[in-house]
Amino acid sequence: VNFPSYGIFGDTFGNLLVNSVSVIGEGGALDLTTGNAGNVTFDELSSLNAPERGIRLNGLTGTVTVLDPASAVVNAQKGQSVRIGGGDVSFFYPGTVSNDVRPFHIVELLNTTGGTIEFSGLVSQSDPGSRAILIRNVDSDVTFADVDIGTPTSRVGGQSGVLIEGNGTGTITFEDLTVFTEVNSDTPAGASIAGIRVANTAHSGMLNITTGSFDAVGGPAIDIELIELNLTSVTPISVGSDLDAVRLVDVTGFANINSAGSLTSPTGHGVNIMQSTGAFAVNLSSLNISTPGGNGIDLAATGTGSLCLNMVSNSHTGSNTGFSLSNDVASTFELQDFVDDGSIPANVEAWILGKGNTGTTSVGGTYTGAAGVCVP
Repeated sequence: VNFPSYGIFGDTFGNLLVNSVSVIGEGGALDLTTGNAGNVTFDELSSLNAPERGIRLNGLTGTVTVLDPASAVVNAQKGQSVRIGGGDVSFFYPGTVSNDVRPFHIVELLNTTGGTIEFSGLVSQSDPGSRAILIRNVDSDVTFADVDIGTPTSRVGGQSGVLIEGNGTGTITFEDLTVFTEVNSDTPAGASIAGIRVANTAHSGMLNITTGSFDAVGGPAIDIELIELNLTSVTPISVGSDLDAVRLVDVTGFANINSAGSLTSPTGHGVNIMQSTGAFAVNLSSLNISTPGGNGIDLAATGTGSLCLNMVSNSHTGSNTGFSLSNDVASTFELQDFVDDGSIPANVEAWILGKGNTGTTSVGGTYTGAAGVCVP
């Protein structure tokens, strides 16, 4: 099928059966609303320069499968490359998805009630005014195998590289995620552009990242609230943000956060972890933090929240405290080779020793605590 608008269009249908069909050409590939994809399998499903969306599935049940990894959805002109809204359809796409046309999302997933969504090919976006990936109120389990948002010379500024919101219950997985963002002339007035942002209002869902790199100019690298985390290895770099470079609020699960780059903020903290409910374990290693107006690492474990923190080979420069702790619950704390241009406050050392760790504090702020790792 070669097409000027949509290769296949359907609205309010019963049961759709598709087998051994390829849709290839300029225009939208597939637009289906309100029906059951009973047995829908495409050999190839490709779209180039669609006048609106490349692929749209709205309010569907069933399964849509694409077989050929040479499939591609490129540069939808007035909409998302792929948009899935409502329903519990399962969707499996092995090809590439890219969109450098502003201001639309490359992938937009909204209000789904179940199913499995998998992008096993490359998903990429690089226009400075573009929006990247939006996941809102999604109860589906979603997997992205390979995502590149922006480049070092063309950073995305229309929206955070990945934005997850709406308290969805699904598990969102990124196997390999690289994001370059900046606050630029295309950034909406007053908006904060983060590498990745989770803006839930109640604790819900799960975020898995096997390998993640977030390089942000003028905004936070990582800003995550109220979700379970499984972050195997994430690398944040943030330069020039007035906000915290890394911010984690009432998350559960674990995270390994490491960086060979820098976290700088004129007024915010380098790393800010606030835990008032649930248990969270985190390793912080090789972070180079500069915060003239904020603390290097600022922790607060209160209420019913608890932290297991391991820090190895981190450094801080700035006029404020390198490490600040407010804690009123039983947490585990392990600090190794933390170097600050000031000194670690005595009450912090006392708290560490009170949790069963032993060690010494040297002039200049190096503390070596009990060896150990909080998370895998």
